[in-house]
Amino acid sequence: MMYVFICTNCGEVRMVNGKRSVACSGCGEMMAACEKDFLQWTNLGQEERIQYIEQYKERAKTEKLIRYRPMPKYDRIERGY
Repeated sequence: MMYVFICTNCGEVRMVNGKRSVACSGCGEMMAACEKDFLQWTNLGQEERIQYIEQYKERAKTEKLIRYRPMPKYDRIERGY
């Protein structure tokens, strides 16, 4: 499954498969897991994406965003069932 991560520092977006956490290739900061899944993200227009990234960066100033994406496949293995 594809996941979208957004850097709250510089606004870079990365789409990854199978990674639980991602470092930004631009500034090196840990990226925040986007609340939208891959299909929702790809259905957004360019302007909507830019607005969403800016809103996400503003939210990061006041609240703690998730930087470690839970994945059911790995959670099953780690929990032993």
